[in-house]
Amino acid sequence: MAEKEGEMANPAPMRLMTYEQVVERYELDILKEPGDLVLKDGDIALTKGGLDLMLNSPEYHAMFRLVQAWRYNAPTLQSLFDLVFSIKLLREALDNQMRTTALAPIANYHQLNDEIRARESAYFVYAGSVVLALNGMLAACKDDMDATDDDWDACPPLIHGCSVGAILRASANNFRHNDEWAKTRSPKPNQLTSIRVLSTAFREPIMPDGSDHRFSRDICPETLELLGSSSFDTLSSHVFTFAHNMAKRQQLYRGRGQGPKRRPVHPA
Repeated sequence: MAEKEGEMANPAPMRLMTYEQVVERYELDILKEPGDLVLKDGDIALTKGGLDLMLNSPEYHAMFRLVQAWRYNAPTLQSLFDLVFSIKLLREALDNQMRTTALAPIANYHQLNDEIRARESAYFVYAGSVVLALNGMLAACKDDMDATDDDWDACPPLIHGCSVGAILRASANNFRHNDEWAKTRSPKPNQLTSIRVLSTAFREPIMPDGSDHRFSRDICPETLELLGSSSFDTLSSHVFTFAHNMAKRQQLYRGRGQGPKRRPVHPA
């Protein structure tokens, strides 16, 4: 049946991985036990801030929430991720076309130049959106399990000595503040923290005060390449491996094991 003018087409259904598929695919052993409610002081335990019923332990619940957040966002994030790398190829083709347009009418030159700039803007926005979303998910996971900054920064897998969480956090700060970084000749202490992570991760040495850094550029597309090697599945694997290792480390610190088991709860 033909759509009437002004009517919106029904969106195609999103293809989501099930909770169980995510747990198996990314080998999240901590979540292979069923999620059960926990008793504390004779009452059902709540998560940090009393936001939800606790499942097994803070670490288990943090990973449960991360998997659910990733599942619901993954189709959109993968689309943005794929666009980043398709635009990268298109930009190279447009740059080559620009070289052959040098002798064409000036209007043609400006039109092509505008298209290149628009594609470049989309390239950074799409990459930044993926980085911000993943950083937000990991930041929530970190807070849920009460991980320290020191443990978070040291947890494997390490990329050139930097953790996945540290790289995503520094890259997210770059996306939000790179214009400020460009205007600050000697970085402020909070800026320098992120700049040093990026300097190490991308193997671009800087002076101790960071005054010679080159991270006023938008680093997010390079971050996706560093962590994903042009593959969204590889990027996701790095994120989950990092978070899972952190959860196991926190469980070891707390000496909780898998926690008490009762009242099985299954994800929606």
